[in-house]
Amino acid sequence: MNEPPMVNKESDAGNANSRADRDLILKIRNGDTAAFEQVYLRWHKPVYMLMLKITRSQQDAEDIAQDVFAHLWNTRDKIDPEKNLKALIFIIARRSAVNLSRRAGIHGEYI
Repeated sequence: MNEPPMVNKESDAGNANSRADRDLILKIRNGDTAAFEQVYLRWHKPVYMLMLKITRSQQDAEDIAQDVFAHLWNTRDKIDPEKNLKALIFIIARRSAVNLSRRAGIHGEYI
């Protein structure tokens, strides 16, 4: 008897999310504000919470979160739809935290 191939449900779910993120990125690159809003609603709180944990400042965490999404929108034409959206968002967040610490003269605190 021929058995159906084994399917890894977790892997398939990851691929579906990647395709969904790719579609969102393509829409955002074309200036689709509804797609951008979906990304913002999905990732704002996780970015904010991580930055709050790192900075221990609500204001700094919110500033960084806003910087992340402003940067994402302002550079949307450069976003590679094949790259991981979550990784991109958190890389931008880390860079924003480092930039904030440099501006504030806090060496090495927000890394």
